[in-house]
Amino acid sequence: MCESLVDLNSQVPDLLNACVEGQPALSTMEDHQWYKTEFVPSVVGRGLDVSKKWGRSSAPSTAIAIADAIRALVVPTAPGDCFSTAVCSDGNPYGVQEGLIFSFPCRSTGNGSYEICDGFVLDDWLASRITASQEELEKEKSSIMHLL
Repeated sequence: MCESLVDLNSQVPDLLNACVEGQPALSTMEDHQWYKTEFVPSVVGRGLDVSKKWGRSSAPSTAIAIADAIRALVVPTAPGDCFSTAVCSDGNPYGVQEGLIFSFPCRSTGNGSYEICDGFVLDDWLASRITASQEELEKEKSSIMHLL
């Protein structure tokens, strides 16, 4: 499986499928609650934290992330690796409603084409976070449908 940390929408880092030095990331932690109660909220609030610390926007970090995302799509992904990117949810293997732009683990075949990686394990907590992200996106989509 992928050895990269995957972010599954609304900034939910997936440590269930990530590895640290070849070992499942969660197996290297003694306190799994820390992941849910401290680590995830710190990831969600990182943009605001950067802005507060430096007194300016976190836009440079966003620009770097955009450049990394483009690079990930145009360079073929190494075997066994993957990256997170927001793509159309149509045909995804994780049960996310079609017609949304959602972050999935992907691998690039180069030249901008990609495929969604399947086989990621979802425990109840991670599945609930994905469902919450989907519901949030559905509300956002329905709130602007009259503009389209």
